[in-house]
Amino acid sequence: GRVLALALLVCYGHAFEWSKGAGFAMLAVLYAFGPMLFAGAQRFKLGNTSWRGLRFGFQASAATVYASCLPLLVAWTVVSVGAGMGLGPIVIGIAGLAVGLLFPLAHGWLKRFQHRHARYGALEFDFELPVRKFYGLYLTLVGVGLLGGFVAGVIAAVTIGALKAVFGAQASLVAMFAPLATMGVLWVIGWPIYIARLQKLIWDNTRLAGGIEFAYQLPAFSLFKTVMGHGLLTVLTLGLYWPFLAVRIAKLRIEGMTVLSDEPLDALVVRAARRRGPGAVGDGVADAFGLDIGW
Repeated sequence: GRVLALALLVCYGHAFEWSKGAGFAMLAVLYAFGPMLFAGAQRFKLGNTSWRGLRFGFQASAATVYASCLPLLVAWTVVSVGAGMGLGPIVIGIAGLAVGLLFPLAHGWLKRFQHRHARYGALEFDFELPVRKFYGLYLTLVGVGLLGGFVAGVIAAVTIGALKAVFGAQASLVAMFAPLATMGVLWVIGWPIYIARLQKLIWDNTRLAGGIEFAYQLPAFSLFKTVMGHGLLTVLTLGLYWPFLAVRIAKLRIEGMTVLSDEPLDALVVRAARRRGPGAVGDGVADAFGLDIGW
């Protein structure tokens, strides 16, 4: 799956550099196969996940898959396509603004698609889409980004000014890394807040047939400490520590979930019919393209 994803990424990233025809051809391939690969990823992940000896599953019609996945896929590609076609900055800016305004809604549609078509044995999940709360989440993220950017900019300006006073012109070399450092600070601060709020929003609105509800509480500070500590080790080891970081984050996600049920859970566990096992190609492609949006 990851080999196929690498080929798709390379072709998509350079297609419009070769020609507009190649770009649109690659875009058509992405739109045609991307949603089905994403659905295959869900089947693979859930089909290989079990709880109390009973496997999860995922099932959706082709029409539902395309209707749910294409909006987010279009949003992900529209700006880069406009740039590849040589459109003016005003047109690209308007397209980017439209994408920004519609992205929370498209994300909500995708999460509703993922949860409503998932099942635990014979029990089906349901998800009520709180559109207003999805927009509130992204407005919070924008606010944190603006505040974090302002603080990081002030710190960078003070630091660069002090370095210039001491080292003179040589401080300009340090200034070149200021934008990268600012982006790093924004990511470290904003990502844990976004993840914690998104997971709570999703699972607080998810239900499982049989009277099961979910409560979710993932402390942003705990995620922040994990990102700072394990993330630094990942950078220092050139990515070799990444599996440990992924396991730690997965553990935090699981620990933050509480299952609420009026009946004993054993009474709700129903043995599912045997299904054909899903393939790993869709999982690899969706993971490499970042289409899971599982956070």
